[in-house]
Amino acid sequence: MHVVIFFSYLFLLGISLYTMRNILISAGIKLKGPGEKIKMAEAELPQVTVQLPVYNEKEVVVRLIDSVCALDYPHDKLQIQVLDDSTDETTAIIAKSVQCWQKTGIDISHLRRPTRHRYKAGNLENGLHQAAGEFIAIFDADYLVKPAWLRQTLAHFLQPDTDKFGLVQTRWGLQNSRDSILTYAQTLSVNEFAITQAERVRLGLWSSFFGSAGLWRRACIDDIGGWQAVNALSEDIDIAYRAQLGGWKIAYDDSLLAFAELPNRMLAYKQQQFRWAKGNTQVIRELWPKILSRSSSWLQKWDAILFATWPAMNLLYVLFFLFKLPQLFYPNSLSRIQDLLLVIGIGLGFLLSLIDWMGGRGGFPVHTFLGVGSTFNISVGFVAGFIPGFGGGFHRTPRTGVDQAIPKPNKIILWTTVGELSLFGVALIAVVYASVQKNFLTLPMLTLYLLGYGWLGLQSAWEIVSSKLEK
Repeated sequence: MHVVIFFSYLFLLGISLYTMRNILISAGIKLKGPGEKIKMAEAELPQVTVQLPVYNEKEVVVRLIDSVCALDYPHDKLQIQVLDDSTDETTAIIAKSVQCWQKTGIDISHLRRPTRHRYKAGNLENGLHQAAGEFIAIFDADYLVKPAWLRQTLAHFLQPDTDKFGLVQTRWGLQNSRDSILTYAQTLSVNEFAITQAERVRLGLWSSFFGSAGLWRRACIDDIGGWQAVNALSEDIDIAYRAQLGGWKIAYDDSLLAFAELPNRMLAYKQQQFRWAKGNTQVIRELWPKILSRSSSWLQKWDAILFATWPAMNLLYVLFFLFKLPQLFYPNSLSRIQDLLLVIGIGLGFLLSLIDWMGGRGGFPVHTFLGVGSTFNISVGFVAGFIPGFGGGFHRTPRTGVDQAIPKPNKIILWTTVGELSLFGVALIAVVYASVQKNFLTLPMLTLYLLGYGWLGLQSAWEIVSSKLEK
């Protein structure tokens, strides 16, 4: 039993250190507030290419094209590429929209390729061969862009001493944040993530490209050898990390300049999170020796690895839960001290969130339950990143622009749903047993897992059954 308690303390220490790291990073920006707006430099505007990688996005692709074609930028210096890998009627829809915009004088082209080799990374690389811009902007199909986006983002590159700026990543706004409790919970998580990213850049820590709403310097992409994602699932962090290894810098604009669509189906959300977890792990598996051998501070090196290996934290959550269960049956002074620490930690976290919520600075912390419930699915994605072929290939996140249909679940999501339901059952038994034994100090932690795994497992199961009945 002492061995079990030792490991549970070890897992708890890892979780605590990671949490404290995030708190310390975000504390600075919360105290200082947002930085000053960067003013547009009045200089000769460069040629810009906007790339729109698309795969079976018939519901949202027209609004994306319309949004980008409305950018406030000289038409003779703006090139738009719709990089179409679609296998459905999306291709015909794109062709019609492109033809309409070409008649207005917009330089927009519809590019196809024979195969989907290397997925999005290969699609972007293919478009790059025909790109004329000195700067490359990238938007996924679910985005809406404000007309001023390009000028405001380009302004970062036109300031003094920005020759080594390789990328300006802009903050995401969210189109459907209030559509459901799921999108609301994701919104709170995205907002917290945005806070930490702004401060990461200010502290000189590594950041990433988040796959969309970013403006690249073409010279940076060429210098590091283009889009080379070996795993093809997380081409964004792959190219961002290779750029920073090459001495290029990443800037972050925390203004709300581009608006994304969140998945409002649990199966779609889980597919997205699994893909990100697996892809990040594959990238760091390839690049960690180069990161550690780089001539920079150890703080920067280790934080870069921790930032990319965020899925590992989810595995710690799962292991902590499993190692905590035996202690319910054989409690002792060490386990009770741990329970007390958990009560204090969980209580303080919720208290701070509630204060923010009541003060109009945040929302009720439902994202906590979503985060805990996601740990098993993300942990499987983390493990899949180390095992070639495990977890399947690329699975797009369904988008519709209005109400998302229930996606067809792939095998790995079916199995993670079974795992979540099993953990929910275990947590339910544990809560009942702890209540009967009057072990009330354990109940806050067990309730988090109960509600988290119950939410993801039960909603996923309902969507799976519903998708079967729709047939």
